[in-house]
Amino acid sequence: MELVFTIREFQTEDAAIVYSIMKKSLDQYYDPYMLHYFHNEWSGGQLVACDVLGTPIGALMSTKINNRRARIMMLAIEPVYRNRGIGHMLLDKFRFKALMEGIIRITLEVRFENIKARRFYIKNGFSETAILNGYYQDKGKGVRMDGPVQLNI
Repeated sequence: MELVFTIREFQTEDAAIVYSIMKKSLDQYYDPYMLHYFHNEWSGGQLVACDVLGTPIGALMSTKINNRRARIMMLAIEPVYRNRGIGHMLLDKFRFKALMEGIIRITLEVRFENIKARRFYIKNGFSETAILNGYYQDKGKGVRMDGPVQLNI
């Protein structure tokens, strides 16, 4: 059975559910206030994927570096909904919104050991541009990735 979901902008009432998804999906602590901070900074750069009832099942949170560059801060999918194209759809929708605002490059960081995430971003046009020793709170190594705002149509 095909999963039906929609993508929309993050709303403040999504915060508790999105934070719960983050805690299950990401391996370091993030202050829950960051969701509101990013939303206040650039509401159009915060997206959620929702099931047919409108409940968030994934999210992409970002920030603008400047008028030409954006940074994905977090992309997380509820574990039971992974590998169903939700991450690709969130990324494509984000790229479209970024393109409409004149952004031409996107950057992000991912754990060095997270081969699956690195492959996901490479498949979506990103390149690994730097190794970040001691980047994470636990001193884990990160990888900076950079990509164009290209639509995968």
